Amino acid sequence: MTISDRGIINNHIDENYTLYFPKKSNSSGISWISKEQYLRNDITCKYIDCKKCKPYDTTGLISFNYTSSNKDKLIIIPDIKTIVEYLEIFEINTITETPICNVIILESVYRYVQYNSGQKFFERLKSLLKNSKNTSRGICFFSNELFSQTFQDRVTSDSFQMHQYRTIVKSCQWFRDHLQDDVSNIKVQLVTQDVDLQSFVSGVDKSISSITLLDYLQSRHSKNKELLNLYDSITQLLIEQKQQQQQQKDGSNTSEQFYERYLNDDILSSELKSGSLFQGKIHVNQHNRDEAFIKIQNQTVTNSDKILIIGKKNINRSVHGDSVAVQLLPESEWLPSLNVDDIDDSNLNDNDGEMKVSKLGLVPTGRVVGIVSRNWRDYVGTMEKDTNMNSSFVFIIPFDYRIPAIRVPTRNPQMFQGKRVIIRLDSWDLHSNYPTGHYVSDVGESGSLETELQSLLIEHDISLSKWSQQILESLPKSTVDEPWPIPKEEFDYRRVLKDHHTMSIDPLGSKDIDDAISVGYLDGDNLIEIGVHIADVSFFVKEGSALDIEAARRGTTIYLPDRRFDMLPAVLSEDVCSLRGGFPRCAMSTIWKIKKNSNGGYEIVDTWFGRTIIYSCAEMHYQLAQDIIDGVIVQGKDKDSDVTGGGQNAGYKNRLFQGIQISQLKKDLLTLVEVFRYLKKQRESVGALDLESIEVRFQFDKQTNQPEKIVLKKDLEIHQVVAEFMILANASVATKIHSHFPSCALLRRHPKPNPIQLESLRYLFDLCGFQYNYDSNKELAKSLHNATDKQDHYKNIILKLKAVNVISEAIYFSTGQVNVSEFYHYGLAIDKYTHFTSPIRRYADIIVHRQLWMSLGHKKVVNYDDYKMNELSNHLNHRHRASKTVQRDATELFQSMYFQWKPKDNVEAIVTDLRSNSLVVYVPEYGLRQRVYLLKNQEVNSQPMFSDDNQPVRIEINESNVVFHLKDQTKITIYIFDHVLVRIYTEQNQYHMAPIKLELTKVLTKSQHHNSAQQNRLLTDNKKNLINETKELSKLMSIDQSLSSFKSNLIADVVIDLTADEKQLLQNNSNSVYNLIKKFSVLDIKETGSKINYSHGKSKSIVNSNLSPVKNSNQDASPTILKLWSMTEKETKEYKTRSDRYLRDSITKKYIDQSNIVESDFEKISPSLSVKDKYSNVISKAENDFRKSTQMKNVKKYH
Repeated sequence: MTISDRGIINNHIDENYTLYFPKKSNSSGISWISKEQYLRNDITCKYIDCKKCKPYDTTGLISFNYTSSNKDKLIIIPDIKTIVEYLEIFEINTITETPICNVIILESVYRYVQYNSGQKFFERLKSLLKNSKNTSRGICFFSNELFSQTFQDRVTSDSFQMHQYRTIVKSCQWFRDHLQDDVSNIKVQLVTQDVDLQSFVSGVDKSISSITLLDYLQSRHSKNKELLNLYDSITQLLIEQKQQQQQQKDGSNTSEQFYERYLNDDILSSELKSGSLFQGKIHVNQHNRDEAFIKIQNQTVTNSDKILIIGKKNINRSVHGDSVAVQLLPESEWLPSLNVDDIDDSNLNDNDGEMKVSKLGLVPTGRVVGIVSRNWRDYVGTMEKDTNMNSSFVFIIPFDYRIPAIRVPTRNPQMFQGKRVIIRLDSWDLHSNYPTGHYVSDVGESGSLETELQSLLIEHDISLSKWSQQILESLPKSTVDEPWPIPKEEFDYRRVLKDHHTMSIDPLGSKDIDDAISVGYLDGDNLIEIGVHIADVSFFVKEGSALDIEAARRGTTIYLPDRRFDMLPAVLSEDVCSLRGGFPRCAMSTIWKIKKNSNGGYEIVDTWFGRTIIYSCAEMHYQLAQDIIDGVIVQGKDKDSDVTGGGQNAGYKNRLFQGIQISQLKKDLLTLVEVFRYLKKQRESVGALDLESIEVRFQFDKQTNQPEKIVLKKDLEIHQVVAEFMILANASVATKIHSHFPSCALLRRHPKPNPIQLESLRYLFDLCGFQYNYDSNKELAKSLHNATDKQDHYKNIILKLKAVNVISEAIYFSTGQVNVSEFYHYGLAIDKYTHFTSPIRRYADIIVHRQLWMSLGHKKVVNYDDYKMNELSNHLNHRHRASKTVQRDATELFQSMYFQWKPKDNVEAIVTDLRSNSLVVYVPEYGLRQRVYLLKNQEVNSQPMFSDDNQPVRIEINESNVVFHLKDQTKITIYIFDHVLVRIYTEQNQYHMAPIKLELTKVLTKSQHHNSAQQNRLLTDNKKNLINETKELSKLMSIDQSLSSFKSNLIADVVIDLTADEKQLLQNNSNSVYNLIKKFSVLDIKETGSKINYSHGKSKSIVNSNLSPVKNSNQDASPTILKLWSMTEKETKEYKTRSDRYLRDSITKKYIDQSNIVESDFEKISPSLSVKDKYSNVISKAENDFRKSTQMKNVKKYH
């Protein structure tokens, strides 16, 4: 019976059987999972050259590429115990040149792992099989449970173990018989650690060859020390685990139980659902492993977005990155935020786990009561110094400060000496202070650059294997003599752009050029056609190919200071796909027709998408393009030295093609600049943020390869020009693909930041006297734009850097996962956004190219759905984050190497933050943000800025300043935003990269600067507002005796409790309320009946910003009347509230605090106590007298 076209049954299916798979059960030990399944007779043996099977799919089959003779042709079949205990042996591929290959994983083994070994372990087995398809290792899955000739029906009387033995033996017999008849003379061997299985095999069929894994490794991989060491490490761990289990069973373990047991899974699940427990990812302080926190969404109970976990017992064997369940401690044990660490997972050098000084109330604390999921990974570490070489275990100190020391059983401690090694965690016993793990492999000699960089990659879960032979064979051929030609059929459907000037602008030395811009003029200069052309990588990387799978796994190109790791092979990234000048190239393009309006603005009147063939006539770098715009480079000035900054191949001599002239390029570039300025202005008008970033580059010594110089990236306008058109292209494509794939388009969104994080910046704006509003991105952008100090431009830079740290990062997402209102990109102020412009270095862009092509009505390349797109976007977010952090850490490594080679003295730095034991400074010259430690183990850390006989005896760290109390009883205060000089050097550390250390050598600014800034902020932002506010206050004091009484009371209220120093401080500020009122006290205003007579006063003048008389150019020498104010009836109604507000805002507790004067020394004017209450008698009399007045004199307006 054959109904193959309907897929129901065909001639390869024999009959229906019930399959049974074992699953461990807590109650009965073993339970059976049954599944109805048709048996097949067409399953192949997985040998690529088998004459009997003739496999229809040869991908990833056994091919013996690693062997050279018939005697080496061996296929191994591991049993369940071998895979469960030693899977890592089979996983190793990238480090060794002779991996284990030609392996058959039986379905019986596969299903056992699936149902009994946990999801993460099962995923590892699946990855092993999946990744093998892209290599020549030949690790294959064989469906013995579905194959009619290997299916073993379950005998009712058989135990689970016996059924498994029969199943495995039957499969081994079939492979032996099937391949023995073949002329290839292939041998099949069962690899097992189970002694009982070996005995069963001997009793059933002695012709089946069985061997232990150790015997196999010693016979086939005797020279591979890595595999043998890994086997030994795992074996030692298994022995120790069995001993611990036996001790617990016998009750012979007498050591103290240090930690509490976790709640069982059922209780944990119900408590989490009820809200009694909080779930989150645990973040450990990298400066103190006894402090950690989790972020939470529900803030109704805690009034905080974090729960702190303090102490080893409360952290309870959880490791940084684990998903944990936390129980709140009583409120009596909550901590004031002044004493807690503000730890943030962003790891952007600012929120890195050190204590921040703030006053935000109590922060809840908790303890870990369960593990939702472990996030253990491979850890790089170094053996603890002074280890006993005769010990049965060693302690490995991880490269990551947040991970505790790991106890590793071993028979050979010498193998760890002087090396960085990879360790994998296995367990953490209740009775042990440390987790237990096992050795996986060596990274290299500790301290070498290659080892340190490889360690960073491993720490960030970045695996970069060599390109497989299958991938290399699929690549297009291109050489210098015979460059790859575009196939003729591509010209039939692609738009060929020869009438526009197309140019690329990239960093100097770039080879992977994935974008170019074209300019064309359709109607003089009134209608312009601007195109963004992106390398058509999706044309070369076919969906589902080995290259596509590997590119997706890598996710992105990784750029390190001295090298890069490409997402695609070099023949694609640097040649065939790269939009090099002088070569025709395939591109995916977005082209806009832009009309110039009569008012000078621009309007996009048409957008075109499609595949093109472009001819780049200029391959420029940023500085060259900027110099052409600025007129530095003109026709004839083609030398490298003619370009600003110079550099190898910097000149345009070998960069222009097709006869293009500099004058033509300049016109095109100026056109782009003009359009860019309009587009940027439009985006900024709706809330686009202009943030700051630090990009550090290095110049290397050609002989030693040591970093010789640190260079900060110059921010040129041309950088923004290119970026703006890339943003426009990304936004245009996002709108297009979402219209075609409403539920599964791959877009990129930037969520609105957490208000608590944004609010944390307020104190910095307040310190500088800047207004701060973050109600929307537009308001935040306005606040950042206006936060400028002409005397210190670094304030704006630091505030923008701080804003970057608190703003959440942008993420990829599938449009079916979130509401359309959440598509918004907060930083760019764009409704829909994606990544389209860098497919050579980002896999997300390749997916977007495919979706764009299909949205244009072309045939489907792949069927997308929301689930798959969501999985992919999560993976790409993870890879993007890993790439970002490893680049940052690599930059720190090279900075450390530089200062290790060239320590610096007296380098200018700016204080940006205060922590519980240190202050954080930004060093502009080197793009360095680092801590200056003031306290060490609660003891004062000496600083070079103080003499040996006058070091600080006490350090007081406040919210906005640090006070050093010296031996001679004097004080030195350093404020945030103060400029200081620091010494920069490194400290040797055998476990981690050499940390950069900073010490204070001198304070460049004085604290008075901050007092003045705070007063100016709290009193007024400009002198004109001071005068206007003072006028309103003066209305209240306008009546004869009332004026005198009010004036005296107000002065007394302000200064009654001031010390002499504090009075002097206020008097020194000419714009303070104190001085304004004092100036009113000298005005000679006399009473005439019930009216005010202004005939007695100063000479005619206009009061300037500090209320000192300024002579009018037309004034004569004779005394004239000084006219002060007039009040209309409307003004009379308003003066009460305005004067009330003025007094509250001018003399408040905040003013007292931030003027660094002790609060208790002042009379507090509470916001709840109005002016009317405080001066009710004076105001009442003033109002009555005013009503009696029939005439008021007018005066000139004040400036």
